[in-house]
Amino acid sequence: MFTVSSSMRCGTAYRTAADRCQVSRYHQQLVDSRYWNCSTPSQALSTLSVLVRSRTVVDALDVAALGALEAMAPSMTQGERTLLQKFSTFLKFKNTTCLPPASPHESNASPLTGDPNVNVVALYTKLMGEKPSVAVEEIGSISFSSDSILQLSTVGALMLFEMMVSTTFQPCASWRIEDNIVALLNHLRNTVIRGDTVDSRTLGWIMSKLNSAGSPIACRPSECGRLFKACVKRLNDILPQMSVNECLQILPLIDTTAYERPFIVCVEIVKRLDACSEIELSDVRTSTLLSALRCEDVTLKTFMKICRVISKEFRIVELSKGESLLFLTILVARLNSSASAEDVGIIGNNGKVWEALFAQLYVDTGDMSVVECIEALMCLEVLYFSPLITAVPGGLVEKLKKRVFFVIRKAMKQRHVTAQEVELFLKSLQRLGELLKRCLLFPLLEKDTAIITELQAELALRLVQQSVNTA
Repeated sequence: MFTVSSSMRCGTAYRTAADRCQVSRYHQQLVDSRYWNCSTPSQALSTLSVLVRSRTVVDALDVAALGALEAMAPSMTQGERTLLQKFSTFLKFKNTTCLPPASPHESNASPLTGDPNVNVVALYTKLMGEKPSVAVEEIGSISFSSDSILQLSTVGALMLFEMMVSTTFQPCASWRIEDNIVALLNHLRNTVIRGDTVDSRTLGWIMSKLNSAGSPIACRPSECGRLFKACVKRLNDILPQMSVNECLQILPLIDTTAYERPFIVCVEIVKRLDACSEIELSDVRTSTLLSALRCEDVTLKTFMKICRVISKEFRIVELSKGESLLFLTILVARLNSSASAEDVGIIGNNGKVWEALFAQLYVDTGDMSVVECIEALMCLEVLYFSPLITAVPGGLVEKLKKRVFFVIRKAMKQRHVTAQEVELFLKSLQRLGELLKRCLLFPLLEKDTAIITELQAELALRLVQQSVNTA
């Protein structure tokens, strides 16, 4: 039979005594404190819970807590009201029965359990099933404390983080208090540092959420910055095991970040991309390749490799009109930003890339809006003055110009055209007229000038009529 040695018994007793001493010190600090943080029901109840469990009576605590808790009673959840009723006997509360009863929606809320992960899953199912027509008050209330957030698993913390950064899901819920945000960000930071179950995909998702403008967690920039640094440190550790696809997904997130730019990790990723082959890049999604092309750190060698992969016959034909226009914009921007004539020549002399892109733009022109057509024409104007080995096709220019006229004429035949759309058409025609006057690529024809003048007059008249009707 196994027997416990005296040394093991001593060790267990020592740890138990140490735990009791630590709890005792914390409890004594709480009792001696002249101020308890009762800014929210959850904080107030957690403070009272410590005192109640230890059967400690603090003079006038019932009076001090009663005023704060009753003032916050309308915002309490059903679970908090139940807990307060449980404490009322010991704390000698007189008016706890005056607490408003739970609303019918709260009575159907998900029941609070001892496991915070279960509560997160229950809340997350409401997030995933939320419909725009469902009012916020119709969604059951679930509350969390800072202590319960620290007990969440990695998956539970990530689920709560997704709900925290949402700007539409329960914006005024009690679990969105600042203390919970701080606790969650710190918990995620510790989870990332441990790195047991966090891979590059998860790190990229966290960093993308941290970079989002207008996020509710932006109220704690220091904690967000520490979490971002932890993600970067973890990326640096797993970088040797990351694939080319993962490197391309991560680079845009750290290249234009709202936080301190991690130069070392950027340099290491760029080195990996320089060393990879076009065959490795061919397995990467087009959207990922286009995002990587926009990064300033990408070398010209990698830039041209990605361009050649995108312009492959099987891939270029699958580009949407937005992607083909974005590809053109990126190429023109890189051409303008190239410092040396050698770099400009390398970009301009890739005839196959330009020919494939021009052909795809010609196909996509039939689906473009007026603004997109003008943007494409302005890019072609820049290319006309660049040392391209492939000339800008006149057929593409003519088709883009005719598309502008066609879309505006079609819109003018419709009755329900807003004033904003009319103003947008007027600005687009003005830009087109300036292009025709200044650029040799677009021949200035009397017919085009007459069409622009006619359309501008019709649009101005429509704008006046709309202003009179609304007056």
